[in-house]
Amino acid sequence: MRLLRWTLLVVVLLVGGAEIVVPQLAEAKIEEGVRERVREQARVKADLGVFPVVTRYVITGEVPELEVTLREVLGQEVPIGTVRFALEGVSLDRSALAQRDVEVTDIDSGVVTAEIALATLDAPIDPGAVEVAGRRLDLGPGLTLALPRELVPCEPSSEVRNDRVVLTCTIDEVPSILVRSAT
Repeated sequence: MRLLRWTLLVVVLLVGGAEIVVPQLAEAKIEEGVRERVREQARVKADLGVFPVVTRYVITGEVPELEVTLREVLGQEVPIGTVRFALEGVSLDRSALAQRDVEVTDIDSGVVTAEIALATLDAPIDPGAVEVAGRRLDLGPGLTLALPRELVPCEPSSEVRNDRVVLTCTIDEVPSILVRSAT
C-alpha cells in the first residue's frame, strides 16, 4: 500500500511538472518560429490556454486553444499595431514534438483580429470613410493600402473604434505565419 502511494505521488508530481513546463517550452518554440517568419519585426507572444494542456493533448491529440499575438508589427505597408490569431481545436505534429519542436498542423476554427491606429497613418483620416474592399483597406480619397496576407489571411470586416481600425475575420486553416516552411 505504501509503494502504491509513493508511486501515485511520483506520477502526480511528474504530470503536474509537465503541465507547468511543457506548455511554456511549446509557447517559446511557437514564438521563435513566428519571429523567424516575420523577420523579427514584431513582438510575439503565444499562449496555449489553461491547465491541463498536456493531459488534454495526450488524450485528444489537440490543444483546445492557441492564441498568438504580434505587437508593433514593422515592415508592412499598413502599420499594424496588433494582430491576434485566436485558434481553437489545434492539432500539433507528434513527430515534431518528439524532436522538441512545435508544428501546428490543423485547426478547427480561428478568429484573426488586427488593429491599426489611425494616428500611425501618414495622412489625416476621416474615421467615417474607412472601409475594407476585399484585401484592401480604403482610408478615404486616394489612400488605399493592401492588407498583408500573412497577417490578415482572410477578407476581414472593419470597424472604427475610437482611434483604431479593427479588422476581424474567421479562418478554418492554419495561418501561414504558423506553418513551417520546408527546408
